[in-house]
Amino acid sequence: VHKNEIQTQHQHELEFSSLDVMPNSPNVHWISSSPTFIPASVSITPCIGYSLNNIPSHPNWAENFQIPWEKMPATLMKALHEEKRPNPPDRRQFVRIVVDEMRQHCLNPPKKECEIIVKAIVQAHSKCFADFSDESEFIGCGYHSLLKQFKARVENLNRNASFGRLRAKKTPRLDYSENQESGQPQTRKSRSPVDTYGCVNWQPIILPEGETEETLEAKRVYMTELYSREGLNGADKSLIDDLMKVTYYTQRCTINAEPAQPISEIITQWPFLSLYKYMDEHFNELTNIALHSHLNDTLVRKSPRILKYFHSLQNSKQAIQELINEITVASEDIKTTENVTFTGVILLLMAHFHEKTDSIFLLVDVMASKEDIESSVELPETPRLIVQGDSILSGAKWMLSIEGKVICQLTCTHANFVSGLAALFASYYIFHFQYEEGAAMTLEFIQRYLVGINPDTGTKCAQSTAISKKTGEIVMRRRDAVNPNVLTLINKINSI
Repeated sequence: VHKNEIQTQHQHELEFSSLDVMPNSPNVHWISSSPTFIPASVSITPCIGYSLNNIPSHPNWAENFQIPWEKMPATLMKALHEEKRPNPPDRRQFVRIVVDEMRQHCLNPPKKECEIIVKAIVQAHSKCFADFSDESEFIGCGYHSLLKQFKARVENLNRNASFGRLRAKKTPRLDYSENQESGQPQTRKSRSPVDTYGCVNWQPIILPEGETEETLEAKRVYMTELYSREGLNGADKSLIDDLMKVTYYTQRCTINAEPAQPISEIITQWPFLSLYKYMDEHFNELTNIALHSHLNDTLVRKSPRILKYFHSLQNSKQAIQELINEITVASEDIKTTENVTFTGVILLLMAHFHEKTDSIFLLVDVMASKEDIESSVELPETPRLIVQGDSILSGAKWMLSIEGKVICQLTCTHANFVSGLAALFASYYIFHFQYEEGAAMTLEFIQRYLVGINPDTGTKCAQSTAISKKTGEIVMRRRDAVNPNVLTLINKINSI
């Protein structure tokens, strides 16, 4: 009986158009002020129906799914026709209508099926639904926010459902070869996708032309001996520029070795890698991004827009209002205006995301030496930008610390905030660090909006824990490819 009802329903639906037809199709006619579909040909594949046990009507239903455009509000259809972004109420109504239609095929559509449909929607109407920066570059896969809305709607409708989910529990891979003492399986320890995230040349396979591993090692030894005689002043020789470039292959072999070596040991083998100049060149080879120049350009172009957004907030938090006032006062000194503005932008981001400044910055006395800092300041294991000055906004000198040691001092032409921020950000990629949990959202914002690293999948953020409301146990939080808070802020700033 249920099957006959479904078939009868589809007979009544034959008057509607093929939902593969897009609103801007030549087969669509516009009647008065509201869009109405009158297609030249109609093609609808009848649905077999669905069971109450959440069994999909057809294994490939998502690939053949048709959007019910005839049910959409006129204002949304007009926005699509004009290739504009729908207003939030219309977008939410669009999600509700499409999810209701999807549940005619499967009561609890898994993420895989939702992703197939959302991806097709964004491909057809990227200007209306895609996640992109102000430079028209996709953020992540480009459809993360719309997919999140779809899944949230599905889960909301099924919050009281009794049928099982179409997902299996994930279990860690176990290694039984390293359990001679306890006899218990242990989690496998190996390089993870986080290490290669955002990299295009993580480990070269082919040796440089005309080089062997022996000649590359000889060049490394030469640079080490030169450093022991002349210190970092040896980097003034133009020969070091060529040697650091040609030995990139061997540098990556050292950094990527398993088990991972301490950063201090890596710097001992490659002492000139502690100079900002060569960190920047190494990052360029690793990601194909000239970090210093790119970050400086984007901060010059985008800082005014970010500041304008925070100024426009009517009921912003007190911490943000106070910070804006501090930036205004500190900017009165023309000599440090650029440093203050750029530093202020990062501090505003951290305040917006409720992240503590000491997750990125450490403030020390302006006269403190490297040895003073290492002996008197508790330096964490993860990267920190050490700011020397009266405040973070009025910093005069910058250093980079990793694993409790100062590994890079910014001097001469690189003694500015942009170089310090670039050194901090580069260290996460060069030396395989996950983003500091206390600054993960700010660092991801820098990555996606300022640096322009937007892989389709994966993340540099560590998986955090939470207490389950049902069991009271500590569980791992689900990790998104793009942090929704970061994506929301980017979209709001783009609207300025």
